[in-house]
Amino acid sequence: MTESVVDITSTSTSRALELLRLKSFDNDEALIESELEPLFHALDAHALRGDTNDGTLDTIIVPGLRRILRKPRNHSLDVRRCVFDIMLGVWCTRLVDDRGCAIVDAVDPFCRRAKWSISTSIFAVLITQCEMIELFHSALNNAEILAKIAMMKALFASETPRDVVEQLTLSISTAKEVKNATTDTQTVVKTNNEDRIAQMRVAFTAPKVSKQEEFLQELLACDSREKAAKVMQNVPGSSVHFDILCSDRFILLRKLIQTHDDKRMAEIERDLIALLNRITSSANANVSSRMATNLANELVWPMLVNPVLTSQRLIQTAVAHPLQASIIIAALHVSPSLARYRSSSVAPPYLLAAFADFLRNIPSDFDSTKASDALSSLCDALFKRENGNTSVLDLREGLLYVVLPMLTPTFLSDASSSDSLHGSYFALDALKSIVSLTNNQVQVDIVAKTFPEGILLALCHVIDWSRKHRLTTTQVMASTLLSQLCKGLGRLYETHPLSEYDLEAFQEADQMAAISIEWDTRVRMDSVMSLARVDLVLRPIPPSLQTGAISSLMVDVLKLYGADAGDDILVELLQALQGIVGGNLAEFRQSLLVACVVVLPRISLGEFERISQVGIPTVLTMHGVIHDDVPVSSLVLDILARVVIFAANHAPESAFVMCRHFTHLTSSLVSEAKETFELNKTSAAMVRNTFHCACNVLRHLPHSRERNSLEVLLISSALVSLQTLNASRAHKHWASTLVRGLPHASVAKKQLEGALLA
Repeated sequence: MTESVVDITSTSTSRALELLRLKSFDNDEALIESELEPLFHALDAHALRGDTNDGTLDTIIVPGLRRILRKPRNHSLDVRRCVFDIMLGVWCTRLVDDRGCAIVDAVDPFCRRAKWSISTSIFAVLITQCEMIELFHSALNNAEILAKIAMMKALFASETPRDVVEQLTLSISTAKEVKNATTDTQTVVKTNNEDRIAQMRVAFTAPKVSKQEEFLQELLACDSREKAAKVMQNVPGSSVHFDILCSDRFILLRKLIQTHDDKRMAEIERDLIALLNRITSSANANVSSRMATNLANELVWPMLVNPVLTSQRLIQTAVAHPLQASIIIAALHVSPSLARYRSSSVAPPYLLAAFADFLRNIPSDFDSTKASDALSSLCDALFKRENGNTSVLDLREGLLYVVLPMLTPTFLSDASSSDSLHGSYFALDALKSIVSLTNNQVQVDIVAKTFPEGILLALCHVIDWSRKHRLTTTQVMASTLLSQLCKGLGRLYETHPLSEYDLEAFQEADQMAAISIEWDTRVRMDSVMSLARVDLVLRPIPPSLQTGAISSLMVDVLKLYGADAGDDILVELLQALQGIVGGNLAEFRQSLLVACVVVLPRISLGEFERISQVGIPTVLTMHGVIHDDVPVSSLVLDILARVVIFAANHAPESAFVMCRHFTHLTSSLVSEAKETFELNKTSAAMVRNTFHCACNVLRHLPHSRERNSLEVLLISSALVSLQTLNASRAHKHWASTLVRGLPHASVAKKQLEGALLA
């Protein structure tokens, strides 16, 4: 298998497989679409030249369409309707209704049509010359009223030849029910053709020129950057931002304004810094809609002149100055076009690209907890859907340009050892915001429509990588997201079974996982992967089931308890372990201790709690090690204390994490036991045991550079236990005996003796 096959960002996805099949032309519609592709490329070149009279339509496009329509076919597909539907779909992707919403669903960014565009005037000419007006009539009859009005407005506002407009208008006027664009009354359709055309034109172009349209027309008339700058000083509001930044109508003007001249770039950067500095004085106050609108209006010009620099500065400012971030985000909500402005239909928005670049190369001067918190908040602000509103950045594009690229093995292999300021951590933050709703529920619709199997594989890679580099925070977040996504996708696929393409994509992902991901990580997503699995050999099987070694079996048992998955495999492991151990308890205890030393320092707190409170007690009970008069947790604590001592003396790099998990557990046990300390013997034994274990570890700590940090954790744990023990004179005396046994003049001994005397 080549390296390109292993790259989850380019293959192993349902969409990629679907497109591969479409490119092979085993689908009639795909074949026609492939024949149309050169014509749309010619249209793009025609639009970029800006010369409407270059003869492209008459010499290339129209003859090419007619050849496609006349070409003999072996299938029963209606070619005219298929060609018309494709052109209509491409045209409508650029249209919005009176609410500002797209009239058709967003095009899949990976399909061939995502790269195509067609203006209203060219669309009108083509369907007229290729005799498709009756198909347009039928499409209007079946369209929603808001979509119908949007198409009509686009037609009358375009530079379409008058004779073409008249032909289409007659068709439009006979559609089922056409409502006036400005009222709720139905348009009266007259029999006279001229009256009919005049009435339709009035209905969908009145008022003729609004204040916003006057501004746009004045801006379009500018033939220099200086004239455009003067006009842009009086932007009438955010309603014109979409036209200026995103519509095809302003393509040539945007090219005219945009500059890469060093001097002009320095000027725009200076002006932009001054603009962002002005909002600092208002940052402590609540962000008003007026403040956000003013900032949005002022950002349009620098975004036009140098969108890359402007986007980078906005991201850096939002991270470096969290108080300003709220105003910047509010401005992006007021004017979504600022966040969606892009160089072409196949390129990511400038703001999204700037955010991805920032995460890919986080500046060293942002290396602080404050900056980390600000960056996490920014991820939330850019991608989270609040109260049903749309997010600032497109969620699917966020997955494609931020999440997936930064969770690939290639990116992870080049990573530094920083846990809090690594791009993969914030990519996980972005993913968390994308799938989370305001009530903390997980919504997997965006993931399911994009690269579900690729994202699951990426999370598994992050878990393995963060475990190897002991990046606990990243590991915990990746594990949590993987668990939530698997549960959500599992529920989704129960009601909406996987398609044929999705099945093949998941099967390929399963094969890749078997090669590149640890088995105990694969187990975490097996509930989803098993839905498409055909070859049972690909099941994530622990290697210990083949070797049969006691220590290996014990290690795998603890790993499965930590993963909280793979119940069937766990049963197999426990049965194999019981069959091998038999009555040899000495070997059993030794293998359990070895397994704890291997597994526990490399896991998160949640996994540690599952292993210590469920896994180890279960294994001990199965082999009759625990008796009725010995609390399970007391024996487990003794084992864990030995593991901490071993780590402190032989694996100092993992000692702190292990000690932190251990002291967290002891503090939790004491909190539960102190309420019944004086009435319940089991509770009293628990508190005594936690104190005894803490003192035992303190007594065996080596003199190393890690000693101080370990000592702080253990002293804190011992003081929690001692606070409860001090309530009883007998227990206090017992505790003082243990304290006297600590190393002379140690910090722990002095502090605990002070607590006993208090």
